[in-house]
Amino acid sequence: MSGATVVVNTTGGTLSNVTDNNDGTYTTTLTSSENPGTVTITWSVNGNLSNTSATVKFDSVFFIPEGFSPDGDGVNDVFAIEGSDQYKVSLRIYNRWGNLVYEALEYKNDWDGIATHGIVIGEKLPDGTYFYAIDLNNGEKPLVRYMTIKRK
Repeated sequence: MSGATVVVNTTGGTLSNVTDNNDGTYTTTLTSSENPGTVTITWSVNGNLSNTSATVKFDSVFFIPEGFSPDGDGVNDVFAIEGSDQYKVSLRIYNRWGNLVYEALEYKNDWDGIATHGIVIGEKLPDGTYFYAIDLNNGEKPLVRYMTIKRK
């Protein structure tokens, strides 16, 4: 049924314009909103509302960066864990010798590379590779990985 008027609506996110594929099918792209959750998509063809709908579940994004640059330029100045607001995050940072240099039992995406433990408390940690343990306090094992501090 090429050439029909197809209107698509959603309860969340953003829909692109509907494209007629000239083969009886139509395409639109749903882009997620900032908030996780389930959205419903409804559509009408030539003004007739379809008796079916589709649901799409958007999960929250959880992303841990491999490094940051706390140099005061306003870009990547803190170690920000995307999606961490849904957890009570505990963060521990260790230097390459395994010494604890930073700890936050309730991390708020605010670490700027300043040591809170060890012999350099209150000082900027030098550029380099550090190891971290992130505990999401959700019953799973802490995530242990490495990250890099690189200033200009």
